Amino acid sequence: MSIIHDALKKVQEQQPEPKRFELEPLGGPVTPREQPKVGPAPRKITASGMAPAPKPKSPKGRLVFLFAALCAAAYITYTQYSPQIAPLKRSIQSMARSVPAVTLPAPSPAPAADPNALKLEGVMNNNGAMLALINGKIYETGSEVNGAKIVRIEENTVTLSRDGEEEVLQVRR
Repeated sequence: MSIIHDALKKVQEQQPEPKRFELEPLGGPVTPREQPKVGPAPRKITASGMAPAPKPKSPKGRLVFLFAALCAAAYITYTQYSPQIAPLKRSIQSMARSVPAVTLPAPSPAPAADPNALKLEGVMNNNGAMLALINGKIYETGSEVNGAKIVRIEENTVTLSRDGEEEVLQVRR
């Protein structure tokens, strides 16, 4: 390691010192007060060779100030308006006591669902064979559903026959 160090030192000593040029502004020399600041202040280099990152500004101070201002505003509002609100509260409470209680009638029970009611939920075409989705089950023409025979299945309707009477179900959308 010392051989390399010595060689580098010799090379540096043999090289001539570089010439430094100083430029003057167009308006003449600049006094120390007039020197313009360009960019942020230079950062110090640490032992590791890296400059420390600038610390971000903490918003804690702003939050504390905002919270204190909010508390002060709430206190001022409360102390200013609470004497005016108290009589209003009392009058509302007295009005509430003077209104008679209203009793509502009990809700009527919902009508029981007919176990024989059929609901056509959909119709589909399976390679030319029409199928119907009734009450969650798939049926084809000629099948029986709750004592009714499926006579015809069309695009949005199914025709049933029960005791010689025809009934048409439609798809509900």
